[in-house]
Amino acid sequence: MKYKSLPLIVTFIVIFVSGTPLTISDLLYVLVFLALIFLAVMNKSVINNLHILLIFFTCLVFFIQTLKFNYFAFSYFGQLVKMGIGIMLVSYLRSSFTYFYRRCLYYIATFSLIIFVLNLSFPSIVSSLSFPVTESDLFKRYSLFGLYTIIEGSSYRNAGLFWEPGAFGGYLVLALLFNTIENKKLFNKEFIILLLATLSTFSTAAYLALLFLFAVALLIRNSSTILVGIVTIMPLIFYSFFNFDFLYDKLSLQYEVATQVYRYSGNSQRFIILIKDYYDIQGHFFFGRGWDDTTRFSEDDLIRIRTVGITDILVKNGIFFFVLLMAIFFKSASNYLRNYGFDGLLILFFFSSTLLMPLTAQTYLNYPLFWGILSFGLYIKLIPQK
Repeated sequence: MKYKSLPLIVTFIVIFVSGTPLTISDLLYVLVFLALIFLAVMNKSVINNLHILLIFFTCLVFFIQTLKFNYFAFSYFGQLVKMGIGIMLVSYLRSSFTYFYRRCLYYIATFSLIIFVLNLSFPSIVSSLSFPVTESDLFKRYSLFGLYTIIEGSSYRNAGLFWEPGAFGGYLVLALLFNTIENKKLFNKEFIILLLATLSTFSTAAYLALLFLFAVALLIRNSSTILVGIVTIMPLIFYSFFNFDFLYDKLSLQYEVATQVYRYSGNSQRFIILIKDYYDIQGHFFFGRGWDDTTRFSEDDLIRIRTVGITDILVKNGIFFFVLLMAIFFKSASNYLRNYGFDGLLILFFFSSTLLMPLTAQTYLNYPLFWGILSFGLYIKLIPQK
């Protein structure tokens, strides 16, 4: 094995433990974390000061929660390890993180499209090679070699190796975003494969993120398109939402259901989850309710599932932590864009909207990878402008 292939393998391993429905043990997370520490030390990597601040503040929040609830949760250690994996990955890969990330997603997307077509054409063959991995009252999941997930009743949607198609769609959109910024153009081979895989997920959040990605693509062409972006992109997004039945009907139906049943419903639709999170954070606004089920959820909650990543992390860790995390994210995003010669609030807005859109639909921060995605730009050294 050539040494230059190691970063690609390491990135794939972190992606694999950040969403596959296979049972991932705490021991595996610890082993991945220790392996990344070893690689970072061998590579003489240095953790950014803002990451050190984030880890310290996370520990402080956990300490305050322990005092407040008079309950120590061992899940705190697990979350620190997952956060640490994401941080150590980007400190190890540094400015090459986005390259290895999108290459991994390109290979995953290619494989998933092949199996997706085979599953539509010859479902019995694919089914015979799959094994069950999770089962719930709502659906069953099957895995093909641990690299492709089949959800009962949703075989027409491509989930890749992740727990559901929407999760795969979010990761794919981010790879498309990095591809667009770094190549400064659309429709290269990698982009086309990633786009086809994204479309095959039939994910509402991924489709909406693609509209913001289109705005980014316009803005990076040249400065004269900025006015076009301001005048046309936002109306295009609203037009697409209200005229594409797939997007409008799904979201409007969820809103209608949420306003009728909200707090005590066992439904996990995202508008219902938003209202539940609103109730959850009452009285815990500053330092959150923690990660353990004992403190995170109300006793009368019929279904302890959260699917909106942004409000979930707000409820878990509180507003102070959330503001710090977002400040780090915008610093990271700004560094990344400036490294490729893009500056200004407009492109930062559309870039950030594209990157954060998946987090409105999935709890990515329950897994290691997204902690690195939100902060990889901290390790990009900007060349001073003369």
